[in-house]
Amino acid sequence: VDTGKGESVVDVPAVKGSPVKSEAPKNSHINGVSEVPLFPGCDVSLDRTERIECLNEKMSRFVQRRFDADLTENLKGGNAVKITVVFTIGTDGLPKDIQVKAPNASLEKEALRVINNLPQMKPGKNNGVAVNVTYVLPIVYMVR
Repeated sequence: VDTGKGESVVDVPAVKGSPVKSEAPKNSHINGVSEVPLFPGCDVSLDRTERIECLNEKMSRFVQRRFDADLTENLKGGNAVKITVVFTIGTDGLPKDIQVKAPNASLEKEALRVINNLPQMKPGKNNGVAVNVTYVLPIVYMVR
């Protein structure tokens, strides 16, 4: 394979008798998996689109109920506070590799706390095999 950097990468077949290494599951985006992660309370019989809607709805409701919005009090009124959280729903159904971008450290810490407390989900799958799924969650609060 030509990498475009003047280097070549050659895929060498396994030698008979050598140990076979199992690969860690690759990360997939939610739109790239055949089976979307299933949040508790979402019905397994839902089709793909309905599963995504249910996941988004349940995730948003979970965050709204648990996020301490009082932390936005010291920010300027009339503005929307935007927090972006990117995390992976692991093959075990739990959040990992959480990254948070927020206006201040206390909001980052709170978003991290809430995401770490997400319930265990049924993991996303590709071809019947559990995979890590990257999820982007925007959190927006209006400051009054």
